Amino acid sequence: MKLAILTISDSVPVGKRVDLSGPKIKEILGPFFNTVEYRVCTDDVAAIEENVLQLLETADLVITNGGTGLMDRDNTAEALEKIAGRHLPPLERAISAAMILACGPMSAIATPAVIKKGAIYIIALPGRTDEVAAALEGVIKPFVLNHLLFGPGGHFCGSKGHLKY
Repeated sequence: MKLAILTISDSVPVGKRVDLSGPKIKEILGPFFNTVEYRVCTDDVAAIEENVLQLLETADLVITNGGTGLMDRDNTAEALEKIAGRHLPPLERAISAAMILACGPMSAIATPAVIKKGAIYIIALPGRTDEVAAALEGVIKPFVLNHLLFGPGGHFCGSKGHLKY
């Protein structure tokens, strides 16, 4: 199974900021996948769309971090709308709730997205590391383990690869 992580930021690619959220995703979910691909792109809609589409070709799960807030350059939602797929509002609400409970009410500003494109899930998280950790531990890790990797009775359900453990 392959996990793809896409950090969306204008400051990380030019060395103005170190990405902590992408490595946090790898730390928490990486052990459950055979392969983890990590990429960084700018907040441009075209760059986000192009990278996500490329990752969808080989990944079993795509998680983005960054670009989900209210700033003018937060374009993750717009890029994912172009990719289309089925939105999953219950998971989006659960992720928001986990972030708000762990990090406070201002976490409501971030707008996580969960989209199912064919058999692959795209999960868009904010860039703040504490919010990413709260979302991963509270909702995404249990979802991945109980829904994506193992189905009823503990049987492997991966779409393309083989489970690491």
